[in-house]
Amino acid sequence: GRIDFRTSPQIFMAGLQLGHDVFGPWNSMKTAIEVLQLHASRSNKRAIAQAIATIDKGKKFMSSCAQMTFDSFKLANTNPERVNVLSIVNEVCDILRMWALPHKIAIAIDVEKDHYVIADKKHLRRIFYNLGKNAVEALAVARNRKRVLKIQSEVVGQQTLTRFKDNAEGISPVYKDFIYDPFFTTKEGGNGLGLALVKDLVNENGGTVEVKSEWGFSTCFTVTLQNTDR
Repeated sequence: GRIDFRTSPQIFMAGLQLGHDVFGPWNSMKTAIEVLQLHASRSNKRAIAQAIATIDKGKKFMSSCAQMTFDSFKLANTNPERVNVLSIVNEVCDILRMWALPHKIAIAIDVEKDHYVIADKKHLRRIFYNLGKNAVEALAVARNRKRVLKIQSEVVGQQTLTRFKDNAEGISPVYKDFIYDPFFTTKEGGNGLGLALVKDLVNENGGTVEVKSEWGFSTCFTVTLQNTDR
C-alpha cells in the first residue's frame, strides 16, 4: 500500500535514509584514516595527500546527504517551479560519483541545457538521487561487464522525459510488481523506501515513473513531468 511520508513515518524514513546514505563514505573515510596512520611515520606525502582528499570528499558527501535528509522533512510543502533538469542531474551526480568511482562505474550524462520541468526542486533532487543511487548500487555488484549509468532527457511536446538506465543485472520478473511497495527490498541493508518515495513524489508533481527491465542485462527508469505550466 501507499505510505504517507508527510506524517510520523517521515521521521523514520529520514533516519533510515541518512544512515544508509552515509554508510559507504564513512567506510571510505575510515580506510583513509588507516592509510594516514600507516604512512605518517614513513613520510609518504602522496599517500597522505590521497587519504586527506578522500576524507574531504567524504565530509562533503555526508554534508550533502544530511541536507537532502533535512529537505525530506519539508516534502509536505510542494512548491512547483520551472527547474533546469541538467542542473539537478549534475548536482546529484556529484554525490553519486563518491560511490561510483571505487567500483569503476561510469556515469554518462546526455541532458540538454534547455530541458526544463515544472516541479518542486527539492522533490526532483530526491527523485533523481534515489534513482541514481539504486542504479549505482546495482552496478556495484554486477559482474563481467563495463558498468555504466546513463542519464538522458528528451522533450516530447509539453513533457520532459528523464531516463536513468544501467547495465546491471536487471529486475527479476518475480519482484517487478513489488518494487514500489514500501519496505520491499532485495538488497542487503536496504530499507525498501527509495522507490516508494520516488513514486510518491513523482505523483505529487503530476508526473509518472515507469520501469523497463531486461532480466540479466539492464534496467531503465523513466520520469515524465510537464515542462510548461498547464
